[in-house]
Amino acid sequence: MTKGLLEYAHPAPAQDPSDFEWLAIHGAGLAGHDKIPLADRVQWVKDNEDNILASAYDPLGFTWWQEQDKPFQFLAWCREWGAALEWVHDHGNIVGYTCRCFIAYDGTCSGLQHYSCLLRDPVGGSSVNLIDHDKPADIYNEVAQKVLKMVEQDRQEGTLIGKVGKNGKPAPGTKALAEAWLSYGITRKVCKRPVMTLAYGSGQYGFGNQIFEDTTDGNPHFKAIGAMSAAQYLATKIWKAVKTTVKAATTGMEYLKAVAGMLAKEGYPVEWVTPLGLPIQQMYLELGTTCFRLRFGGASIRYRVYVTEVKEGEEIDRRKQVSGVAPNFIHSLDATHLMMVVNSSDGLIQNFTTVHDSFGTSLGEAGHMRRIIREQLVKLYTEHDPLMEFKEHAEDMLGREIDDPPLPPKGNLDINSIISSKFVFH
Repeated sequence: MTKGLLEYAHPAPAQDPSDFEWLAIHGAGLAGHDKIPLADRVQWVKDNEDNILASAYDPLGFTWWQEQDKPFQFLAWCREWGAALEWVHDHGNIVGYTCRCFIAYDGTCSGLQHYSCLLRDPVGGSSVNLIDHDKPADIYNEVAQKVLKMVEQDRQEGTLIGKVGKNGKPAPGTKALAEAWLSYGITRKVCKRPVMTLAYGSGQYGFGNQIFEDTTDGNPHFKAIGAMSAAQYLATKIWKAVKTTVKAATTGMEYLKAVAGMLAKEGYPVEWVTPLGLPIQQMYLELGTTCFRLRFGGASIRYRVYVTEVKEGEEIDRRKQVSGVAPNFIHSLDATHLMMVVNSSDGLIQNFTTVHDSFGTSLGEAGHMRRIIREQLVKLYTEHDPLMEFKEHAEDMLGREIDDPPLPPKGNLDINSIISSKFVFH
């Protein structure tokens, strides 16, 4: 709702007649139709123009807009679309129209995009739209389809009863777990959060917790087999599927963690310098506990406070140094790309609405934004090799070369394909 209320005070007027189609494409995306070709999005707007205008002029009486994916942003867009139609009617095309809502371009699972760029992974790169397609590649659905095949195989070949647990009761077998999931439905929505967080350090264990929180906890559908058992079962399938879809991500994470472990073992914080020259230091310290005993209302209460406990030679928290490096490194590359886009706008763009991997601007500046996003991502990975630079910085700190593990090998993805990809940011 907050985003729906945001408007630019001084939007740039539309510069090209094609901006009319880009405004339509943006609206279709807000309605949830962002997985179809661009021309189909424009057609969806044409097919639903009566509903769009009715929503704009009578939002309380005509509530169709509430059924869309991002209802309040969509409603704000409906009002802009109505005003844009009036402008085109009076002027012949959209040139000169000032649209106050922002036009945003979002990356396709940007963390996995960065790993695919780092290691030139053509398979992962295709799955996250670094390579052009007629319609957007959907990595979440791709993983869901692979998981579905594995689960269907378990329904055919699995066991009804699993191992006996500590409580003396047998766990549900793979056949029973598979049947429960197939009757519930394995969709992109179920798989989305685990796949999305893979690039930021989440693994099979984390996947299980996410599925438990999002889907199985308290869900009567999984009561018979156990909510946690169901979550852990599907987590193993998603983990297997995702490793074959974006192999570069798991390989890259393993390398980052290995180097971080070397630094932590010798008492160094994990450091690197971004391609823009920004120094990053990851300093996770050991935490100790101080306990206070208080009396309140006649009762004795113990209150524990976690504090940084610095000890000679033991101040670095090795476990957190290792677990934190993958998400922090990728976040720094996300931020680098964002900063490069803003810095290279050269006055062509005055309005920015940026959040993580989402780049927004006004309609009249959106054409420049589409081009600059792609150019700067290519520049980031053709003029720099962030993983090699990470290794070299670690070698300077350690005072020796790192030969084991070796840098992960690169594939044959052509980074320049990003320039012509319609859906790398859309």
